[in-house]
Amino acid sequence: FVFERLKERKLAAVWVVLLGGAGFGFHHYFTLIVYFSLPITLFFTFATMVAGALWSWMRSRGVSLVDCYISHLIADVALLWIGWQLLGGTHVI
Repeated sequence: FVFERLKERKLAAVWVVLLGGAGFGFHHYFTLIVYFSLPITLFFTFATMVAGALWSWMRSRGVSLVDCYISHLIADVALLWIGWQLLGGTHVI
């Protein structure tokens, strides 16, 4: 939705991708700041900005929204697994 609205404003593709990434990152900032210190929150916010820019770039190249959603789901599962391991979970998958 936001991606299409930015495109309608006739922005250059690079700005659509960068603004999409920034919006995605800042959206996650407000969730992260509740649980983590500011430096850690800023690090993960930057990481989500990069991921958001990647998904915006994929959409700008005509990749399906479903494909972007699936890659987001894979990233979520990977992060949950890493978190589980950091909390002392088993190595069984």
